[in-house]
Amino acid sequence: MITSIKTIKPARSSWLASVFSAVAGLAFLTGGTPSVQAQAVPPIPTATLGTHSISAFPARDFVGIDGYLDLDPLNPTVTLEVLRERVVTGRVEMTPDAKTGFAEVNHPGGYCWGMVPSLGTAVTPDIKGGDVIRVSGIKLVDDPLTPLVIEATPTPFVEQLTIPDVSITLAPEVGLAPNSVVVHGIANDPGANGGGGRQLNLNSFSVDIVSPRFSDGRRLILGNVVFDSLDRANPNWTATFTNLFTADPITGTPVPLTPFDVQQALEGTASISVVETAGNGLSITIAESGVQAGPYAESCNAPLDAPLAKTTPEGLFFTATQTGSTASQSFSVTNVGAGVFGQLHITSMTIEGPDAAAFRAPAFAAPATLQV
Repeated sequence: MITSIKTIKPARSSWLASVFSAVAGLAFLTGGTPSVQAQAVPPIPTATLGTHSISAFPARDFVGIDGYLDLDPLNPTVTLEVLRERVVTGRVEMTPDAKTGFAEVNHPGGYCWGMVPSLGTAVTPDIKGGDVIRVSGIKLVDDPLTPLVIEATPTPFVEQLTIPDVSITLAPEVGLAPNSVVVHGIANDPGANGGGGRQLNLNSFSVDIVSPRFSDGRRLILGNVVFDSLDRANPNWTATFTNLFTADPITGTPVPLTPFDVQQALEGTASISVVETAGNGLSITIAESGVQAGPYAESCNAPLDAPLAKTTPEGLFFTATQTGSTASQSFSVTNVGAGVFGQLHITSMTIEGPDAAAFRAPAFAAPATLQV
């Protein structure tokens, strides 16, 4: 069993490559498979450290990791999990690219969400504010207390990102000011105020609109964000876009949007980005407008961990009846959702459509919950 490899330290720029060669060569000579001693206490989760980063896109249930270049080359796979209330709702094992340390799940070219052991089946997590994205694996650690010696010790690690409760609630629309666009959303810290939540610090997030091309040649404009209320328990905000991203090259003053830019913004995608301040400050959560939750394509088709109501039949259609007569039809509701949090809660029932007032819904005694 190999627990550490020591050698004289070469030039700092090439030390990692030297360690990888030393580990692989020693494993070949001994004919064994390196492993890490089982630890009685698992690693304490931290924010991302070193070059590691986690990028979460909760509206698309898509997660990317980057900079994982220091993984043990004989154990290069990491496990990425999504937890809600300490319950695993999504899981995937990924091997980051050896040159970039990058990997992603639920995105074109990436991995698909895998099996959740407690369920025995694969599900796509419905990532929400308060959820935790956790990455665990084995990396090589060089002891800083011995600067003249490389200690490539395979060391388990656990890093995580807590998802802030942020979203776009209203896609770009024309603002009140000339040639302006506004976007609405929420920015809530779910863990603050004893779990009651409160407004995120305005300096901790930004709101932008991405479109194919604005008149300055850029694809992005930034909004000026203000909360809708002075009450810190109210997380609703409004972002107003009036200027291009690029300032005037001579005066340095902001350049106003043109009618063309406004149209580009209305057709674009708005997003709110929150940078994680803990750890190395490289992790980020980005919530977007106009995107679909769940599996991104047929090739990644694990069902969403969420309730999904299905009515049979899909609608009720009444033919003409004589005045004073009555007719009735029935329907059933089933839950075809999946996952740990896929329970469907029915609290009320209403009738909608033409002449809805002429119909009477059955009495609904109490809220009901349909299990997956």
